[in-house]
Amino acid sequence: MRLLMTGLLLAPLAQASTDDLMSIYRDALKTNPQIQAAQAAVRSAEFDRAAAEAGLEPSISATGDLSAGETLNSSSPARPEGGSASTSGTLTARLAIWGPAETAGIEAAKAGTQLAQVSAQSTLDTVELDIAQAYLDLLSAQAALDAAQAQEQAVARQLERAEKRLEVGLGTRVEVDQTQAAYDNVVVALIRAQDAVADAQDSLSTLAQRDIDDIAVLSPNYAASIPSESLESVIQTATQNSVQVRIASEQADLARAQLKLAQAGKEPRLDASASYSTDKNLKGGSWGSGYSGRLTLTLPLHTGGKVEADIASAMASLDEAQANLENALRGVRSQARSLYRALVTQAKTVRAQAQSIKSAETAVEATQAAFDVGSGDIIDVLNAQSDLNNAQSNYAQSRHQHAALVLQLEQLKGELDEADLSALNDQLTR
Repeated sequence: MRLLMTGLLLAPLAQASTDDLMSIYRDALKTNPQIQAAQAAVRSAEFDRAAAEAGLEPSISATGDLSAGETLNSSSPARPEGGSASTSGTLTARLAIWGPAETAGIEAAKAGTQLAQVSAQSTLDTVELDIAQAYLDLLSAQAALDAAQAQEQAVARQLERAEKRLEVGLGTRVEVDQTQAAYDNVVVALIRAQDAVADAQDSLSTLAQRDIDDIAVLSPNYAASIPSESLESVIQTATQNSVQVRIASEQADLARAQLKLAQAGKEPRLDASASYSTDKNLKGGSWGSGYSGRLTLTLPLHTGGKVEADIASAMASLDEAQANLENALRGVRSQARSLYRALVTQAKTVRAQAQSIKSAETAVEATQAAFDVGSGDIIDVLNAQSDLNNAQSNYAQSRHQHAALVLQLEQLKGELDEADLSALNDQLTR
């Protein structure tokens, strides 16, 4: 009956094809809406830049006119009665010889493009880290499930032994009841562990936009190593290359460009234009034509305070952007120290937990031997077995956490890319 129950609990986890990190990563990139939105934002910014640059390019426009009229009951010889019709056309070329607003607008558009590109890189980094984290979370959930399965099987064996000992007069009803209670608790934990795996699978499937059944696990040879770089080196790299700092820096550059654009509203501008026009009376006569050229100097004298208000607003926005940049620098330094310490601690933890497994195995053997000869208690055996399964689960999860911290530190340094995921993928085994 217990074997049947275990089979029912594990039935939804039937294995299919085995995925690895890179196969899921490539599928996730194809349909990720965050990346698609970031790419669209870059294209939009590039078109904005092209539109701004067009403001300093020559423009040509053409106009045409067709008119007709009729004079009735005229008493003036100079305006005889009758109809008239004429047509005319004008071709005009314009060029901004001195356009400070257009020049500042181009610089602002360039800064906007740079910001969009850095933001897109930040989005890609976040998606890469999210995929790897979801993958490692599923591995951790599976490790917890493996521990729950092992505990269920171990307690089931102890329960059968307790029942047999009771039958032959070597055991007591108390031992059976205690083991049964432990078994019931283990079944509850097993159900919860199975649900946690299902949740982790759903999270990863959502990213990949397909079903995820079975994934490659982290190799036993995975080395949970301490960073080779010094903390000072990590902080320096992070403050220079972190996407958080780069985004804040680009936002400050954009704010400076927008301030120049606002200040351009007080500067004069010079435009040149040339036109050719022609006209003809449709009732007779020949085509007439003419040429003209013009230089136009525009000097803003009073704008009702609008330009001054725009400048003050842009200056405040620049102050805000510079403060945000400083805040980003401080945050990255703090995150670098925290992640570095966490990675060092996790590497040491993995090694310590590997030793704890050996100690737990020894404890299981000792408590089981003591119980077999009648000098031990069944609770001690159950607790020792639980400690062993927990130690094995904690060891596996610690290795997954170490791998995640490595990627998080690479992202903070601005160096996370597909090669890092590929390197982790090489540490997986089916």
